[in-house]
Amino acid sequence: MSDALCVLATGGTYAARTLYANSEETLHSAKRPVLLNGIPDLMARPDLADRALTVTLQRIPAAQRRAEKALMDDFEVVRPRVLGALLDVLVGALKRLPTTELQQLPRMADFALLMTAAEPALPWEPGSFMRTYAAMQVRSASLILDDEPVADALRMFVDAQGQWSGTVKELLKGLNETVTPTPRPQVDWPATPKALGVSLRRLAGALGKAGYSVMHLGRSNKGERYALSKMQAHPAEASQDARETDGDLGVLGAHQDDAVEQTF
Repeated sequence: MSDALCVLATGGTYAARTLYANSEETLHSAKRPVLLNGIPDLMARPDLADRALTVTLQRIPAAQRRAEKALMDDFEVVRPRVLGALLDVLVGALKRLPTTELQQLPRMADFALLMTAAEPALPWEPGSFMRTYAAMQVRSASLILDDEPVADALRMFVDAQGQWSGTVKELLKGLNETVTPTPRPQVDWPATPKALGVSLRRLAGALGKAGYSVMHLGRSNKGERYALSKMQAHPAEASQDARETDGDLGVLGAHQDDAVEQTF
């Protein structure tokens, strides 16, 4: 499901044989934003977390709850102004987009550029979106790594070794001998070098945000080789923002009321 959502977020195509034809092919292309709603953290895979924005909604006190009809009646009154405000923001973003640049582009590069270009029209302080976005990704990576026994073992292994390079088979042997989690999870723990290699590729991005480098060195006659190390330049700024904002893009909403008043 995570892989399918990633494809849908950045665009993908499904090919199938055309009905009642032997040699024709029909392509179905899709690229859409997706809303996921739930109480637990739904970003269980690093690749999906890199493509997601997180907003934590606060519980509504009993005194502030409203019937749906009353809520929708009020929404219909303000809907034209809300639409006008969104269009004004989009116009401002498109006007600034050709001259907007970022020092480092995240995975959702075009989206990040558009949101950065929209900052003056919202209005947000320059750079506030990318700071909050980076902090949110650090928080998401931390939550993912906390639930991964392989990630815990790799961080302990790198902390003890400093730097390490070798084959996946040698790494699995070292993890089993030195920092195997206790009690050892029979289901989640990789039993073969191939399974550990899959975990390394899947967790490399999240480990990088936590300050650990996982670099693929190619394949030798002994198997796939990796280099593990602790990054000298840990993303401290993003981590600090994560502690201050809890990695939640909802904190940007503090400026949205001002944007609505100015636009109206």
